[in-house]
Order: sequence, then structure tokens, then C-alpha cells
Amino acid sequence: MKKVMVLLLAAVIAGGMVAGCSQKGALPGPEAKSSSSAAGVGSSSAPPASVAVPQGSSTLPAEDTSTPAPTDIVQPDGLLGTRQAATTRAELNLRKGPGTQYESLLLIPMGTPVEQVGYLADDRQWAFIECDGQQGWADVDWLSFAGAGAPTAPGNVQPDTRVEDGPILTTTAELNLRTGPGTKYDIILRIPQYMHVTEIGYQAGNAEWLYVEYAGNVGWVATEWLSAEMGGIAKPVIYLYPTAPTDVAVRVRFENGGFTCTYPDHGDGWAVTAHPDGRLVNKADGREYSYLYWEGESAIDYDMSSGFVVPGGDTAAFLQEKLALLGLTPREYNEFIVYWLPLMQDNAYNLITFQTDCYTDNVHLEVSPRPDSLLRVYMVYKPLEQLVELPEQQLRPFERTGFAVVEWGGGVQAG
Repeated sequence: MKKVMVLLLAAVIAGGMVAGCSQKGALPGPEAKSSSSAAGVGSSSAPPASVAVPQGSSTLPAEDTSTPAPTDIVQPDGLLGTRQAATTRAELNLRKGPGTQYESLLLIPMGTPVEQVGYLADDRQWAFIECDGQQGWADVDWLSFAGAGAPTAPGNVQPDTRVEDGPILTTTAELNLRTGPGTKYDIILRIPQYMHVTEIGYQAGNAEWLYVEYAGNVGWVATEWLSAEMGGIAKPVIYLYPTAPTDVAVRVRFENGGFTCTYPDHGDGWAVTAHPDGRLVNKADGREYSYLYWEGESAIDYDMSSGFVVPGGDTAAFLQEKLALLGLTPREYNEFIVYWLPLMQDNAYNLITFQTDCYTDNVHLEVSPRPDSLLRVYMVYKPLEQLVELPEQQLRPFERTGFAVVEWGGGVQAG
């Protein structure tokens, strides 16, 4: 009779008669269940609190010889500087460790206020929380956090191994820089496609994520979207200014590499009717365009031995001055600045160079009829944390004569 009474008491506790977080010895059951749903979400593997004797039997079931669940509370890797408030979204087990294999300390009713106090560096699925003075682990899927949802670990997860003079890699798509090696970690910023990042660390046994530096920021990126071979050539645009309406054929050809985007479609080359004011009518679709646009990737070795070291806040004024000196009109250099300024102005400093020779040796521009004057401006910049001394690059002004063709583009070098 004693064993039957114990079983009935356990059933009452599991049925919801738990007044608050202080109830000890809760039955292991589903990881969480709403008050109106049946058990079955994330069921526990911990042993039952009591065993009933089958009716009409004089012997107990065979003794459970499986490995017992851990008994000590697993400590978090780190503690939050400021506790984060949360509320349970369902009736929820508070466990001794971050997993359903750990013993349940108590069953927290749905809607109970709790606080996250700690975290695991490599597992954001479980939060170390406190409820009425009892600390333990809870599945974050069943917690509603005040603010942005999932709990935030302070600072970046650090790599197991640091890499000195690591390789410069290129992003093959726009991707997230995160605080840790996984999509559960917070996003620090978005890195545009075809930008350079420098590998500075990694985790042993994890080939899917790398610890990198980009524009003065460090964090984790997915290796799926990194290339070690190519460098990005961002938004080159081509303007055509004939002296009279002229049919013009334009083709871009790479020594190595290729297009990632063109507008209008490049195909085997653009065929347009160009007007003196810069208007272009594309023969393929009959539409009017302001310029011919393309992006691509190519392996280019830049010469960064001379240039200009410019504070990030002075970038706009610097580009206005130097691009005008090189020969761009206000319309052209304003379109250049609108594209590049958001990527440069927040850096402490930018090492800015104009890599015309390196660029034109690798990416060829073929125009027919042949222009009377051709200007190709290609800027490369490198974000810097500190001011450095560098010989100033000498720039040559450009004079437009007759049928003029103008192109501008750029790239970034990290590391």
C-alpha cells in the first residue's frame, strides 16, 4: 500500500499542483508542455521517481542497471554581467545540466518569471537560469526573453587556435559575422559579397566556421561562403560620352576570373546607342540606362606601398578632392562616394590607393569605335586601426577629349 500512495502523490505533483519554482523533486517528464497539451515534447531519459508493483505480482520489476544521470549541477562557462529576464512559455524542467539526460531539479509552471545568469560557450540551446534561488539549466526554446529573444553571451567565443599572418579570403556572398561558430550566435554585422576577410583563428575539429577580422571587427563566419582564390571587384560602372549619338560595342574581358553580376546583361558584350549627355539605349531590350554596370572576381596582386592614410570621418572630403583631380565629374564621383562611403567612414583609418595599372592588366575593356580618351579609376582601400606612415601616391589628372569613356570601381584589402 505504501508504494501505491507514493505513486499517487507523484501523479498529483506531475498534474500541476506546483505552486512555484521552489517545489523540489519534480517528476522527470517532457522537457516542456503547455497546460493544455499532452506529454511528448523532448521527453526525459532520467529514471522514474517511483515504481509500481503490477497487480497480482509478488515480485518487483528487474532492477534498472543503466548508467545513472549526473548528480552535480553543471557550472556555466561564463556568467552574464547583467542578468536577463525571461518567462517560461510552458511547464518546464529545471535540470542539473544542459541536456535531457540530466536529472530534473524541479518543474517550473508556465508563465513563471526567471533570470538567465550564465551560458555555455559552444551550446546556445541551453541557458543557466535562476528561479526563486534555485539555479539550473533550461531549454531556451521554452523561454521568452525580454528584448531580442535568445540570450546573449558577452563578447565573442574565442578560437582554440590563433593564426598569425593568416590567409586573406573573399566572401562569395553577403554573410553574417557572428559572435560564435554557429547560427545561434548573435550577428555583429553583415559583410558584403566579394569583400576580403583575414583568418585569425579556428576551433579544432570544426571546419565549418572560421574566426576572422573584417574592417576592424572580429568574429565567426561560415566557411561555405569563403574563397581563398579570388578578389572582389565591386561595382565598376562604365560611362560613354560620344560627341554625337553613336552605336557603341563594349566588352569586358578577364585575364582570370569572371562576372558575378552585370546590368544590363553583358552576354558576349553590350551593344548600345550612346548619347553625348551619357544616356545609353541598350539594343537588346530597348531600355535606357545611365551607365553599364558589372561586378566580378579576379586574382589581383595590389601594390600598397604608397597611398593615403585617411581618418574614416574624412573619407568623403578626401574622395571628393582626389576623384575630381583624377578627372571624374561631380555626377560620377558622387555616385562613387554614395557606394563606397558607407563601407569606409566608420573605420578608424583607411589606407586608400588607386590601382589603375594592376587593375587594367587583369581586366580589359574593349570599346568600338575606339574612344579618343579613356579613364579607368580603380580604388583599393585597407581598414586600419592606427595611423601609419606611408609615401603619398602621385596621381595624374585626366583630360577628356572627343569620344570619352570613363570607368570607376574598387575593392578592399583586409589583413
